[in-house]
Amino acid sequence: MSNEISFSKLVYFVFLLVFIFQSSCKKIVIPQPIGALPSARQLEWHKMDYYAFVHFNINTFSDLEWGHGNEDPSIFDPSNLDCRQWAKVCRDAGMEGIIITAKHHDGFCLWPSAFTEHSVKNSPWRGGKGDLLKELSDACKEFGLKMGVYMSPWDRNNPLYGTDEYNNYFINQLTEALTNYGEIFEVWFDGANGEGPNGKKQIYDWDGFIATVRKHQPNAVIFSDAGPDVRWIGNERGFAKETNWCTLYRDNYYPGTPNYHELTEGNKNGTHWLPGEVNVSIRPGWYYHKDQDDDVKSVDQLEMIYYQSVGRNGNFLLNLPVDRRGLVHENEIEELNKLKNRLDNTFSEPVPFKIPVSLAFTTSYLNVGEPTKYLLDEDLNTFWSSREDVTRASFELELDKGQKANVLEISEYIPLGQRVEAFEIDALLKGRWKRIAQGTTIGWKRLVKLPNVDCQRYRVNISKTMATPVISNIKLFYAPHDNYLIEATYDFNQRMNWWRNDRFGMLIRLKRSAAASQAKGDKGILYKQFDPDYWVKQAKATGAKYIIVTAKNSDGFCFWDSDFTDYKIDDTSGDLLKGLSETCKKEGIKLGFYYSIIDEHHPDAQTIRTETGKESNPNFQKYVEEFLKPQIKELIEKYDPAILWFDGEMNEVWTHKNGLDLYQFTRSLKPEIIINNRVDKGRFEKNGMTKEDQPYAGDFGTPIRRIQDESNVDQDWELSISLSDMLDSRLLENQNKSPENLIHELVDATSKGGNVLLDVFFKNKWTFSNEDTNLLNEIGEWLDVNGEAIYGARPSEILTENKNIRYTQKGEKWLYVIGLMPLTNEVIVKNVLPKKGSKMYLLGYKDPLEWKLNSSNQLIISIPESLNEYSKPPYKYAWTLKIVIEN
Repeated sequence: MSNEISFSKLVYFVFLLVFIFQSSCKKIVIPQPIGALPSARQLEWHKMDYYAFVHFNINTFSDLEWGHGNEDPSIFDPSNLDCRQWAKVCRDAGMEGIIITAKHHDGFCLWPSAFTEHSVKNSPWRGGKGDLLKELSDACKEFGLKMGVYMSPWDRNNPLYGTDEYNNYFINQLTEALTNYGEIFEVWFDGANGEGPNGKKQIYDWDGFIATVRKHQPNAVIFSDAGPDVRWIGNERGFAKETNWCTLYRDNYYPGTPNYHELTEGNKNGTHWLPGEVNVSIRPGWYYHKDQDDDVKSVDQLEMIYYQSVGRNGNFLLNLPVDRRGLVHENEIEELNKLKNRLDNTFSEPVPFKIPVSLAFTTSYLNVGEPTKYLLDEDLNTFWSSREDVTRASFELELDKGQKANVLEISEYIPLGQRVEAFEIDALLKGRWKRIAQGTTIGWKRLVKLPNVDCQRYRVNISKTMATPVISNIKLFYAPHDNYLIEATYDFNQRMNWWRNDRFGMLIRLKRSAAASQAKGDKGILYKQFDPDYWVKQAKATGAKYIIVTAKNSDGFCFWDSDFTDYKIDDTSGDLLKGLSETCKKEGIKLGFYYSIIDEHHPDAQTIRTETGKESNPNFQKYVEEFLKPQIKELIEKYDPAILWFDGEMNEVWTHKNGLDLYQFTRSLKPEIIINNRVDKGRFEKNGMTKEDQPYAGDFGTPIRRIQDESNVDQDWELSISLSDMLDSRLLENQNKSPENLIHELVDATSKGGNVLLDVFFKNKWTFSNEDTNLLNEIGEWLDVNGEAIYGARPSEILTENKNIRYTQKGEKWLYVIGLMPLTNEVIVKNVLPKKGSKMYLLGYKDPLEWKLNSSNQLIISIPESLNEYSKPPYKYAWTLKIVIEN
């Protein structure tokens, strides 16, 4: 039944439209519905967008997430339970309903069930006469909210669990919850299935459970991993994927399915309409724990989740762990109200615009002569569609003079199916259309963050659909506040552009311990010998376009005169970082700083071993707020870095919330700054790329000596390599890699979309050894000739040919073939098929080269014998062919 649109209702809807418009004497044609379609109950659910989960049960008092089922009901005794407070908080936050954990895995019931003694009737709360479901139902009605119930089939208390009789027992309890408390909008089934008190597992009668809901609450949607009405989004982190289909091959999944990751995206052409619900807790835990009072998600995080749930064709189910008083905690209320203010400031008033020109590919069957009326009427029960034989559309949106917009909302008319597979948004900037955003699916609602650009005209292109597009609404809004966690893609690309073009940087690793061993710990003498001009000029001679310099290492020693510590460089040495900053600006090189989150010197940053063995520090947040953040502020305000390169996020006390907060704080000080992914907890070990199990902060991945494969060419990443295989300053002479090794790593990384950060150390006071200098200069000499294929280059679709051939490309004009072997008199390239008349050059040699195709259509390029330098640099280690592919 979940696949129904209720065909009779569709027929009625078509008839109604015909009746309304028949007086116009114009032909009305409704596009044919496609694929799985929503039921009436699902359509009502889609309209809700944002509502609350409340985890409040006996676990609140046992301080557990999953109870054992043997808890004494007498511990359930909230001191001041007030469901009216819950409802008021949720209404004031802009929520539409509340789903309560009526029965969790421990089997304790929040209503006086007639079928178990493990319920509120045997607790001291309300003298054993209380009924929380009744109180919540009354409160929801008073404050205009809908009510839902979470019912776990798993029961760790009931002795019937694991027997045939248990399913009847659960159906009886389900019937109680669904028949005594008014209308229920959602029944939330958890798929957990563990052992009961007898050590047995249960085979759940899902057909019977679903039939019970349909019998007593026919308008309620049923949630589980496989619906039948609403699916889990496949994670509890608070996000749907960029692509989010409302359809699913439902029979391939079941509650507790191991293929839950697939639920995040849904299935294109799925057999059933099964939209995704994004559930996440406002705290780390689902139930209240006092030690998490300071771990409530910030308004920045909540707004990010809103855009990645409601804004990605999902509903947002936000959990509020009610505390032991029986109240929503003040910290939650504060952030919820902040979020409400942000959403109101953005979405309360659409930005007015008009559609000034005839639409390409359009004929509106519902309003011939006024083709855009139903795009602008804000009525989700009307729609615009193109002709039945057209699967693309384009709309131009013209703002009134002086208006600004930075959020676009677009909706499909889903009663006729979900159709759009791809869309793009352009802005008219300085007289030219510029692509500023793109997306895949739309569905019920899609929010797209637009850049803050001076633009009065936008264009929405529906570029790929499964059938004629049917669009219900397009709106523009303006968010007046900054939240860098929901940055527009265009803004991100603009910010990253110089870094992607530069491709090659140098990390100058300063270490107090290594230097002190040479100068006997005299800080004044140590750093007077540091010559910024020498370092910057050597980096430039190596071909590096940006420099990362240690500001603070994990030992806590600061290489600038920080106001927040005495453990720092002596001021008699001068301002080392200022000298570097000034020299970098003079030489045209970007400067960034390495900063360690771990600090082995600051007492509040130290981990403390507790009796349980867990590492913690009650003053760690004090270190973050009163030391770490002020130091970041110092670095930015004093030295204006282009990059902040964080490290040490593996500290167990550092949390994902800390990472998001530090990223937001740093960007607020300098919005255009670039920050690596070690600011947050998302780095996947030495692979260095950001994990995808939730949205993490950070602009680029940081693999160590591990070049990414072809699957990551669309991600930003920076490979850390060193002059030797040791990432340490305790190097002996003659341990270096060869120039050939380093150049090949640079080429390989660039061809796969990565930057390279060359990690260097001092081995002889504050200068390089002659061996190091010669090695670095050879890299620079190679780049002087071949850098055109590195700087500003992007991966080619070809990527690689074999272990010796790499490709890069610049736009649609030049293709570069880079050979990682000695140059011979004849070069064979297998993957390029040039047109007649194409020109080819060897970088470093001015004349075009002769070429031909052999019988196998392989490209044969002749290297002139007069070129007798190819066994020496810059051709000794690698060479580059430039092929003109324009037109």
